[in-house]
Amino acid sequence: MALERLAEDGPTGPINPLHRYLNYASMVLPSNDAFIGNANPLAFALRAGSGQFRSFSFNVMGRNVWDAGTEVNDELASTTAFFGQSMPNTGTTENGVVTQHPGFMQGGRILSAAQFANADFTQAGYQVAQFEVAVVPEPSTYLLMGAGLLGLGVAAARRKRALLPQLG
Repeated sequence: MALERLAEDGPTGPINPLHRYLNYASMVLPSNDAFIGNANPLAFALRAGSGQFRSFSFNVMGRNVWDAGTEVNDELASTTAFFGQSMPNTGTTENGVVTQHPGFMQGGRILSAAQFANADFTQAGYQVAQFEVAVVPEPSTYLLMGAGLLGLGVAAARRKRALLPQLG
């Protein structure tokens, strides 16, 4: 249940910049308990051995979709997002364990709907998500650098003006 809550709500506390690894979890909609998430917490190092932040990208394939085992995958309108589910955790409790998700039901409500006709993530090569991690300077970094350069320019101009009367 905690993993499902993390996937639905995201992290609830501040992100520590000293953390060295990327970990992720996200619900796969319109399922009621399908999710993607990395099983190995050390799989995606954010920093190289030297400590320098590194950019990288990776794909999450359909074979990496998990079933949280929290609710029965019945695809009823009242328990399935986009089909009438009005609140979370409305499905039949399964009390299961995390396993590889079997996929949506062939001929069932989800794959039969026009907006999800291509959502059969059990197909070979099906890409569920692509992650790209890159260094993006914060706007405040540019602002600080600009202010510093402006300050250096003003200081140099004052120094030059102060020297001109002495030379003349």
